[in-house]
Amino acid sequence: MAGVRYGFGVAIVVLSTLTHCGAADDRLNEPAIGLGIMAATDYADISKSNPSLPKSKRAGGIVLGVLPHSPAALAGVKPLDIIVTANGKPIPDHKTLVDLVKEAGVGSEVALQVAPLVAGAQKANWGKPKKVDVKVATVGENAKAAMELNRDDIRGVTFAHHRGEDSPRKETGMEFYFQVTDGKAHNLRVIIRYNGEEWIFCQGLILHSGEVRQTVDVGFLKWDRDVLGARSLQERADVAAPKTLVDAVLKVLGERKITVRMAGKDGSVDRVLETIEQMRLQQVLDAYQAWGGSFPDK
Repeated sequence: MAGVRYGFGVAIVVLSTLTHCGAADDRLNEPAIGLGIMAATDYADISKSNPSLPKSKRAGGIVLGVLPHSPAALAGVKPLDIIVTANGKPIPDHKTLVDLVKEAGVGSEVALQVAPLVAGAQKANWGKPKKVDVKVATVGENAKAAMELNRDDIRGVTFAHHRGEDSPRKETGMEFYFQVTDGKAHNLRVIIRYNGEEWIFCQGLILHSGEVRQTVDVGFLKWDRDVLGARSLQERADVAAPKTLVDAVLKVLGERKITVRMAGKDGSVDRVLETIEQMRLQQVLDAYQAWGGSFPDK
């Protein structure tokens, strides 16, 4: 799956609500096609101040990310496509598309008119939009389809990881994964990773977005520290996901811009999570619940 590597913060929209109000089962059963989009007008404002971004002259929703094995991905929709219309209706913003998909319902098809924002290496391509039929699934179905199940025959266990091809598993940040036994999810785990030139001896994570600020103590976790090469060090924890961390991530997902600070005894490092990373975190947690997993209570 191709991700979006432009470093601007956007709201995460996977054609479902990403708020965590109400029952989880209700949200997991909502109609979804697996896209993250931004209104072309908002994108145009951002691209004015960032010359590295390709420019758009079309109205519609700019596709920022496509979830792997989702209905949109299977239909051929790609990042930096423009959704011009859906079922013949103009798509000025993400809410319009979300409402239309919900109205269509699970199992139906939505006819998208899709045009490329760029072609090749940053070249404008204003060709005629093409019609793409996308079958509507549920948030839970999309999330489960995005997981890759890996069997460890020696240990006799199966783990589910997100299958994104450009998964940031070697970058500073975090990822969730979990165990699946007899079709049921359990043992939610998290990998927290810092890569840099100097040790920081990580003690805490601070997740910040707008008015939301969550601080999580991770100093008590078991950390492995390795020298990967010249001026390349890694601090890594692979542990059962603490309730404090899961709660903190759920509170910031869906915000416009999420900054993660890894704070240590000997320094700290900040990193803004890319749109596709936020979508993946959300999908793993969704898949965990869709397979019947319960979030940790301690």
